[in-house]
Amino acid sequence: QQVSGYISGGTVSSNNLYVLWGGANDIFGNDAANSLTNLQNHVTSLRSAGATQFLIANLPNLGNVPGGAASGSAGQLNDATALFNSGIAALVAGLNAQSGVTARLLDVNSLLA
Repeated sequence: QQVSGYISGGTVSSNNLYVLWGGANDIFGNDAANSLTNLQNHVTSLRSAGATQFLIANLPNLGNVPGGAASGSAGQLNDATALFNSGIAALVAGLNAQSGVTARLLDVNSLLA
């Protein structure tokens, strides 16, 4: 909703930096399969509207955060995080392969490890 609302406001510019950080709610909500797809769709929408500069954050190990550690599924959450973060790295690389696009990875996982 946030990305759609922003785009519909007509404020997308190639001069702006677009920071995206998401996926944890999907993974905690047992929808890990769609977590990366959802974020990719947001990036695609912004790209289509003219965005060219992105900073995309990956996730910390969700099995190690308090809610994940208490869930009894810490290992599964960390596995889902690793898969998601691999996809984020590929997304950033794919964006950088596009002409005129700059994308950087904010490695939250390493920062919090």
